[in-house]
Amino acid sequence: MGDKVNIRIVKNGGSLSELDLTLIKDTDILIKMMRNRILVVADSKQSDIDWDLLMARAQGFYHIRPIDRDNMVFQVWFERENDLNQFEKQLMLEKLATA
Repeated sequence: MGDKVNIRIVKNGGSLSELDLTLIKDTDILIKMMRNRILVVADSKQSDIDWDLLMARAQGFYHIRPIDRDNMVFQVWFERENDLNQFEKQLMLEKLATA
């Protein structure tokens, strides 16, 4: 018998990768996500975006695409419009908490 292998499960929630997007390319899900996308721009390179907190209440699929890492620009896609609205509310709360 060899060395004991440690196995762990990492929960991925509704987060989709770039590969996942290619797998759903001809579906209504991707069309919905294209309609429910926004740009997120952080104010500095040192900004630490807590994606887990911002996406904690997402019920549907979502995708976070870095557009310009040097300038902290990200495109965020949501399957559900409610998730987009919740994301915006949570982002506002975070901004108020750090103001």
